[in-house]
Amino acid sequence: MTSSVPQPRPLDPASHHDLVAAIAALVGTQTDEQVIVQPIGAGVGTLDLAHLDEGSGGRWFVYVELPPGPPLRQRGLPFPDGSDIVHDDGATATIELGELSPAGAALVLEAWAQRLFGDEATWLATADA
Repeated sequence: MTSSVPQPRPLDPASHHDLVAAIAALVGTQTDEQVIVQPIGAGVGTLDLAHLDEGSGGRWFVYVELPPGPPLRQRGLPFPDGSDIVHDDGATATIELGELSPAGAALVLEAWAQRLFGDEATWLATADA
């Protein structure tokens, strides 16, 4: 019997293609499934990417648990065109990303993880790619 518990994978160039495939699998799940990025070890914080379909197309949302420090908007993260910070209280934030492909969403997660968590992060998908 195999386990259905998702297993974390290193967030690194070798897993980029699989990360993109996992993100693509989120389309149509209405936030029931996510791709989650977090620091390795005892680090604090998560990036939780979900997809919400809205009539004329879907949007990516990132729910962020921030490591200690300033609010998200003050951390110098790159935001894709059309993105909006829906909520940012310094401990958590919700960002609606601009229109992105799964590959574009993966690049955002990778860049944000590097900035927030440093070189050591993992990712896992709650849906099968």
